[in-house]
Amino acid sequence: MKTLIDENEQLKKSVKQHAEKMDVRTIKETGKIIEIRAAPRKYGISTPALQEIRWQGKSEIKTKKFATIYSGEEKGGQKGVAFIVFGTMTERIIKTRLINGRMVYINTEMDPYNLSLLNVYAPSKNAKEEEKEKFYEEAEKEYTTIPKEDAIIILGDLNAQIEKRWKEKWNQELNGSEQRTRT
Repeated sequence: MKTLIDENEQLKKSVKQHAEKMDVRTIKETGKIIEIRAAPRKYGISTPALQEIRWQGKSEIKTKKFATIYSGEEKGGQKGVAFIVFGTMTERIIKTRLINGRMVYINTEMDPYNLSLLNVYAPSKNAKEEEKEKFYEEAEKEYTTIPKEDAIIILGDLNAQIEKRWKEKWNQELNGSEQRTRT
């Protein structure tokens, strides 16, 4: 059996064109937001996923040219994830979830399947075990709420670590053991 991504080359190209991870370290630095706004022209992507933005709170800001969907900590200067959606992709947004300073979700209308994007920023290997465990529990919870019929991309900064149980779950699904496959 083939997965949705394997089956549909057009979807693969579309996904690569629309979503890309950018670790910006902080957008508070002068010039960073200008660099990000140039992403569609420079890299040919319409939805950069950002980590370590360090903005306070949660918000969705929409203009005619782009939408910024971000989720930060209540106390500014720490963590923070965002999507900046450009051009016609802003019109395709179906749903958003501003989860916490480590996760934000958007669901977009695509053809032939809707595309769900989960942007994550994992704790570093030096973080307390409780913090890492909480992150993976929340990430798994969010993952299970994504519609089964959607194409799914989890992107972001996993700090070079993927919890063993997540790796096993993703491998099972990518190998066609759940409903995310088509015959």
